[in-house]
Amino acid sequence: MHFLKNISFLLFLYIVVTLFIILFILLPREPQYIQPSRFHIDVEYNFTLEEYKNKIHTFYQYIKDHNGFGKAPEGITYAELTERYTKRSLELIVPAFLLTIIISFSIGLLIMKKRISARLEMKTNPFSLLFSLPDFFIFILVQYVFILVSRSSGLSFDLFGNDRWFHFILPSIILSIYPTYYLTKILLTTLTNEIHKDYINTAKSKGIHNKKIVNLHILWNSWPSMLGHTFIAYLYLVSSLPIIELLSAYDGLGYQFIKAIISYDDIRAIAYAIPFISIIFITKILLDTFKQIVLPRSEVHHID
Repeated sequence: MHFLKNISFLLFLYIVVTLFIILFILLPREPQYIQPSRFHIDVEYNFTLEEYKNKIHTFYQYIKDHNGFGKAPEGITYAELTERYTKRSLELIVPAFLLTIIISFSIGLLIMKKRISARLEMKTNPFSLLFSLPDFFIFILVQYVFILVSRSSGLSFDLFGNDRWFHFILPSIILSIYPTYYLTKILLTTLTNEIHKDYINTAKSKGIHNKKIVNLHILWNSWPSMLGHTFIAYLYLVSSLPIIELLSAYDGLGYQFIKAIISYDDIRAIAYAIPFISIIFITKILLDTFKQIVLPRSEVHHID
């Protein structure tokens, strides 16, 4: 019953967030250029409630007249365009998310099994500055390195765009850097807290091997907490997607969304924003469903 209420709340929240994003995109933001003299130009952004109401009414009328978003200037429907670009973006999101989970959990479990949590914390401090940098800045640094290598060696690197099958690799790696760092820290903290509980001492007194304690008991009972933080890591990843797609010339949903915002194309921007919101909420529902399956079992998975 609680799970159904949670799903209902997420659906309600999805509608509210979608409406908010639409209203935000429709805010009047077109600049007005005023030239008081020959060599001077002023740029003004004037907001009036009446203009805002007119934009909302125009958008509503457009949706009503076209039974949706209608056709794009490219000659195909916006539904077909969003499907095309959503698939491309998912080709970045899915590998980056899987990479985040695999690497962070592997590192966390390896450290916990070797009981060197304290030493890891000391070793990761020198790299805290690197992981505190924005994803787009790291990507710019990577691009600069490739430029230097290309100039010095004469080699050419075809790593940007979306025409080749391997063009998803570099953006996916960049997208996964900060979420991996975040999830690894959370995993280590969660496992460390779990290891001090009474049932672990009971397991040790019974002579159960450390590997079995970590894999079968500590990790299993840490799942509910970890799933919540996994979604936060996913949000970090998705929020970085538009700028990473833009910098890598990867023509996906985020790339098209930024282009639409820059060109003041509200219809196109809203058409691309809705799949973004949908991807986030669908992932949240899937993670909550998985958590609902794991949680009842993990709560009783202690050693008697």
